[in-house]
This record gives sequence, C-alpha cells and structure tokens, in this order.
Amino acid sequence: MTEAHARPELLDAVHRLVGAHGAGGEPLLDPSRSATAMETVGRAAAEAVRPLRPEVLLTSEDSANAVLAHIVSRELEVPAVPFYVEEGVIEIDAALVRGRRVVLLLAKGVQPLRLSTMHEFAGTHRAELAGIAEVIGSAGAASEAPVPYVAVVDRAELAARGAGAAGGARDDEPGR
Repeated sequence: MTEAHARPELLDAVHRLVGAHGAGGEPLLDPSRSATAMETVGRAAAEAVRPLRPEVLLTSEDSANAVLAHIVSRELEVPAVPFYVEEGVIEIDAALVRGRRVVLLLAKGVQPLRLSTMHEFAGTHRAELAGIAEVIGSAGAASEAPVPYVAVVDRAELAARGAGAAGGARDDEPGR
C-alpha cells in the first residue's frame, strides 16, 4: 500500500531539506537546513503513519532519522526507539518493543536485508511489524514490502519537482 501525501507545501519542505545525495545520487534529508521544513515533513509523516496504529516507532540512529522520529513520536504520542547496525547485526533495546505493534520509520532507504532482519527481530521478540514508512519512498517499494508501506513523498514526484539539486540556501539561519 502506497499513499502519497504530496501537497505542494510538503514537496517544498522536502525540497528545502534535500541537501546531499547518497550512493547513486539519491536525495537525502538534512534536518539542519530548515527546522521549519523538518516540522512540516515530520507532521506529514505522522499523519501518514497514524493509520498503521504504532505503539512504538523504530528508526535508524543517524541525525535525519532521529529528528524525524522525534517529531513523529511527539505527534503520535508513542516512543521512538533507535536501532544500531554493527557488523550486520541490528541492535535494539528489545524490552522497549517486546509485545508491541511497531512501525519502521525512515527518512529514506528501506534496505531489503535490513527489512528482513527487522522482521525477524520483531518475530523473535513477539512484536508485530505493523508497517514501514519512508519520507522519500517509491511505489516499487510497496510491492516488495511484507507489511503495509507508506511513502510520504514519492521519489519520482520529488525528482519531477526538481529536488535533485544539492545546495541552496538554508531558511533558518539567524537574521532570516
């Protein structure tokens, strides 16, 4: 299931946050570029995730995901639990997810190996992996996901809008 919540103001906010590119030129969110834009994106992500009824959000420990998870967690009033990947092993405080309905929340980049590991982790700890949510997602990911999948903004739509260029002005600098 893919739901695109691509209102013009949301696309503008994501565009303002795209400040770097990963492998293959993929857009990456940089929350330091605009606190206002990050709030807009986080609130849209919370509304996209709400139908999945999470009790816990699982997210990667990098800065973009930590900021995103903080906003979504606050909006949904559920805890956000970071996971760490070390030598191919995902580490999570299992007590925080045991027996709960969890949603994997990422700014971008649900990797198949990580997803299968997360699915196994949830099963091992009697947690239910209720869904996956990405801010910058793709329609193709929905067909590969073993659980409901939500994309806040579709990668193709973002590219069509011209969010592929790195750089640009930050809008939260002092004096603006």
